[in-house]
Amino acid sequence: MEKLNVRDVEVLNFMVERLVLNNQITFDDFTQTTLDLEKNKLVAPNINEQDFIRYLYILDRYNVCKISATKDAEYARKTPATLNFNKQGGFNAIYDKIQKDKETEELDYRNKKVNLELAEKTLQEFPRTKWFARIGFFIAVILAFKEIIIIFFA
Repeated sequence: MEKLNVRDVEVLNFMVERLVLNNQITFDDFTQTTLDLEKNKLVAPNINEQDFIRYLYILDRYNVCKISATKDAEYARKTPATLNFNKQGGFNAIYDKIQKDKETEELDYRNKKVNLELAEKTLQEFPRTKWFARIGFFIAVILAFKEIIIIFFA
């Protein structure tokens, strides 16, 4: 999947909202949206036609709408999945999921790195530990012989 940034998410959510309100969206419709922030209406992002087409194909990859083309332009048509996608959080939900996955991968990477460092330290200390175990076994054998001698000769 293509990596999404915050600007992409805003534009894609805007496009999904336009599709929910209308049956289809073209580049011309998209750029002629009313710019009115105070009345809380949809505001058209400032993008070029190539970006619009890129966004259309992102929408298509997520099965949000159906993409069609004519001689003049490419456009997106609303499908039953469009409304469901919008109700489930749209691209904000997908972006949040991607960010959580990145954080999880980063934590996994750090954990693996720490585990590797600990394993390397353990391997470096292994020869000393091995000698301590041999010496401890030798002392245990001597003490066992001492106890046997005390039991039989006491």
